[in-house]
Amino acid sequence: MRKHMRDSGISVLGRVSWGTHVCAFYDSASDMLEILIPYFRSGLENNEKCIWICSGSLGTREAEDALKAAMPDAGRYFSSGQMTVLPYDEFYVDTWGGFCSQRPINQWKNLLDQALSQGYAGLRVTGDTSWIDPSIWESFCEYERNLYGAINHERVLVVCCYPRQGAWVPDVIQVLGTHQCALVRREHGWEAISWGGQRERYLESLIDGIAEGVLVTDETGRILAANHSALNYFGVDTLIDLGHNICALGRRFSLRTESGGAALSIPALFDGIGTARRQRWFVTNEKDGCTLDLLVHIRELEDASLSSKRYLVLMQDLTAVRSMERARDRAVRILAHELRNPLQILKAVIPLIEDSHSAANLRRYVAALKKQVDSLSELTEDLLLAFRTGSDSLSMSPRLIDISRLVAACVEWLKTLSDHEIITLYRPDLEVPVYVDESRIRQILTNIFANAVKYTPSDRRIWIDIRSLGGRVLIRVEDEGIGIPEGENDLIFHPFFRASNSSLASTEGMGLGLYISRQLARLHGGDLWAEDRHGGGTVMTLSLPLYARGMSGQAYGRASAGSGTR
Repeated sequence: MRKHMRDSGISVLGRVSWGTHVCAFYDSASDMLEILIPYFRSGLENNEKCIWICSGSLGTREAEDALKAAMPDAGRYFSSGQMTVLPYDEFYVDTWGGFCSQRPINQWKNLLDQALSQGYAGLRVTGDTSWIDPSIWESFCEYERNLYGAINHERVLVVCCYPRQGAWVPDVIQVLGTHQCALVRREHGWEAISWGGQRERYLESLIDGIAEGVLVTDETGRILAANHSALNYFGVDTLIDLGHNICALGRRFSLRTESGGAALSIPALFDGIGTARRQRWFVTNEKDGCTLDLLVHIRELEDASLSSKRYLVLMQDLTAVRSMERARDRAVRILAHELRNPLQILKAVIPLIEDSHSAANLRRYVAALKKQVDSLSELTEDLLLAFRTGSDSLSMSPRLIDISRLVAACVEWLKTLSDHEIITLYRPDLEVPVYVDESRIRQILTNIFANAVKYTPSDRRIWIDIRSLGGRVLIRVEDEGIGIPEGENDLIFHPFFRASNSSLASTEGMGLGLYISRQLARLHGGDLWAEDRHGGGTVMTLSLPLYARGMSGQAYGRASAGSGTR
């Protein structure tokens, strides 16, 4: 039997048998690289045919570059055909753009036959599922179930990568049911969880990463688990504060249902729901007294391994949704204003050019036109970049650089624009290796450096420092400027938001710079945040993962999920 065991290359997984089918839940492209680079390295070094199917933020080019950065001899594997990287639409999607669950299984069988006939030991594959549209989810789950059975006794290893952010708990349960184990990224590193009694423990930890409120109950209504969002909805801190039974929520929290009733009952909640039911709850938060409008999905867990029925109660805060809609309307108004100003100037200058007979006047009018066209071009680029970073569709070209050199270059650029006293606290000979897209990190640095100058009077100081802490590099920009109003330290990173005191600095802008910068930082496995400076002013900190020599060749690190890595 031992001869059928293969080295997975993944330290927490170890040696596995042919036919192993694993799911990996990731938060960022860097998470996937941490798993897949050693996974494929082991396969290539052990004479296996390897296929990497890409989608989302980690495209084919990024995957090839990362593998070549980690393995100096990777080029020969690509040249020989032992390593292949494909976009998802060349493998999963048919000629008409649709998805059929049987088609990729047939392709895997053909590729396995080819690999064995070419003398390879077997087939090692991965596929990123971030391309899947909700309309084909059930069909894809059918494919996963069929694949599980099809490869069980074949010379195939499969790692299926699923984005964890935005995942709906019932969907995750379906994923878990079609794989032998799950790879999960924790704060301390990766963990492999098999189903020897650990599935419920994983589900409990999983729901804490869900943005919506989640309760898990049994068939008697007893509350078994609640995530942080659910506790926040009710204004309590612990599961004990919430109460032991879901039926008691109506009395405790002035909960009303859509029909106006105040009481919840087991029949009203669970009887005859099949697999899903929707309700509306109106809940009074204990801490602030606000009433939340919650859209509630109740779903039975379809898992034969559970000793009794379990129900998921998923709560979406419609109050927050309406707040987002108001923010969207505000963004549209700001955008219309930002577009109207240069367009009005263009409209006014064109007739002047048409009537002008003076060369000097023409040059002045053309310069005015160019300035407004540049403004419109910059606005368009910001909007496009904001969309790409927010949708995780931005192309990245990471490579190994010394971040201290990049910081020093940006500091020199800053000094040419400013009369401020700029003090660097880091050693000039400091070397800090990071694996990043240099142009994107330069964009973050120039934005936060320029903001320090814009919001700091010219007779005040700015400090810039580089520190290493726990496998991460922290780039700190500290200023004696006007500071950020109370309660707005996180809001300034929201799209189209400008601090309420920004008019004091007489600066213009649409409120996209810091949003884009934070998104770029998180795409690199880092984060960006603002803090108040003691004595007045602001401290802006950029965190990035340090490059770990001798490991995978990629050092993105783990992207923070929502709250950031600090």
